[in-house]
Amino acid sequence: MAKPPAAVVRTFRPARQLQLYGLGVRVRFQCTRCRKVKTACLVATMDGDWAQTLCQHCYGVLVHTQREKAKKIAEDESRIVQAKRQPATKFEPRQSNAEPPRPIARKERQQSEHRLARIDRVLAFFRAAGIDVRVTPDECLWIDGTQTQPLGHLTESKTIEWKATVDELAFTYVRDKFIKAVTDYARFGEGFRPFLRDHERGFAIMRGGVQLAIIYPTHAQVLHRLIIYANFLTPGSHWKNLAKAVRRADSEIVAERKHEQGTKATARSAARRSISRLPDDLTPELVDACLDASRRIRLERRLAYQGPVILEYGVGELTLMPIVGTAPRLFVPFRLNNGTETVEGALVLVDRDPLPLLIGENVAYADAITAWTHVLIGFADATCVERELAEPTARREPARPRFPASPVSDRRPSMRTLPRRSRWPRYLKPVGRWTRYSGSIVVAHVRRLPDGQTARDEAHDLARQVGIVLGPDETWVEAHIRGVPADIEMRFQWHAPSELKLFHA
Repeated sequence: MAKPPAAVVRTFRPARQLQLYGLGVRVRFQCTRCRKVKTACLVATMDGDWAQTLCQHCYGVLVHTQREKAKKIAEDESRIVQAKRQPATKFEPRQSNAEPPRPIARKERQQSEHRLARIDRVLAFFRAAGIDVRVTPDECLWIDGTQTQPLGHLTESKTIEWKATVDELAFTYVRDKFIKAVTDYARFGEGFRPFLRDHERGFAIMRGGVQLAIIYPTHAQVLHRLIIYANFLTPGSHWKNLAKAVRRADSEIVAERKHEQGTKATARSAARRSISRLPDDLTPELVDACLDASRRIRLERRLAYQGPVILEYGVGELTLMPIVGTAPRLFVPFRLNNGTETVEGALVLVDRDPLPLLIGENVAYADAITAWTHVLIGFADATCVERELAEPTARREPARPRFPASPVSDRRPSMRTLPRRSRWPRYLKPVGRWTRYSGSIVVAHVRRLPDGQTARDEAHDLARQVGIVLGPDETWVEAHIRGVPADIEMRFQWHAPSELKLFHA
């Protein structure tokens, strides 16, 4: 209430910042202390502000608390004055009726002073962010017009408990200001996204599915590394320091995860058999298609997906997982489902044709060969795609070249080029929910540089992590997504080549 809800007919004697009024009629209001809706003609205010109304009961409790504290302080001061008036000589006997000094009073007073000092630091923390905060006689806080619980349990400001208390207060009472601070000042670069974690009372900084750091109002922590203590409700250099630490930790955490995935993949491969020779009973057209696909994967690959990619075709679907392992031992896990059964394995990225297959010992040889031919051609079609549009006068070889009798190594590159005004080639048609977000998904890819420019060493390192060697006029663009739900999967309708269709026939 900005003004009295009714005419004031009586004003009682104030009790510090509390003031009790008598109104001409009974009014309905909400007590800011007990949060109950009351109807009465006696209404109290805090600091003369009619927006902070108190019921008669809460007013009496606060006045009683004030009087008890004032009485205790007066007794302590009287005791100190009386002690000072005693004669200084140590030989004078103490009067029998004199009350002995109470050391506990000084201790309690010191504890009260320390507690008030800790509360002052809380006030300074919030006021630095322009937040209206005050303390009540019973050591509660008023933060933006809302009263907190008493802070008598508050510990030293350098302790974890103090920071946890302030984080809880900020997240509960000035949550919107904390969200706005992260939105305005958190600048980590493309691919980094802050997520509000209510159960952790902070913001998690994510890159893909990996959490790199978490921000609380009083500090930020880069996982397993650096802790930055600062007021993250305010602008300042601490945001830049955090951004540098997150970007530095990104490559380290991603490398650790790659190594862990590679270790797991190596352990899984120990229970698998390797197939590196195409059988003689395949048609010559299919053998040529597999060898050409293997060569394209080694020499012409331009994309690396950050999540699973599903290729739907006539008799089932092929799921290609992100590349795992560490160079030079890299794997492409896959899953082939023909509608009745599923075969899982991995394609090994090495420097020879055809790229070997790792498959479980219990998979039948015929099913293994079927999976091998599909993953070779499917992975080549999904990744050997040039992201740049062709010049109007340029002519590339057809998307499905004829296979000449000359050796595979003598063939000219048959790079797939995107049609103008199209993001994907004709044999890959995006389908499913992800098409609504396709403009927000950027797949990691090779990009050609203007004449005279060269890629940074970091770009070469990132490309080598997925088995791609950049040319002198190329650079690597990292994958990033914006505003895409976590359960979205990239799915294509794959127009498989005729060689695979003949294989199934």
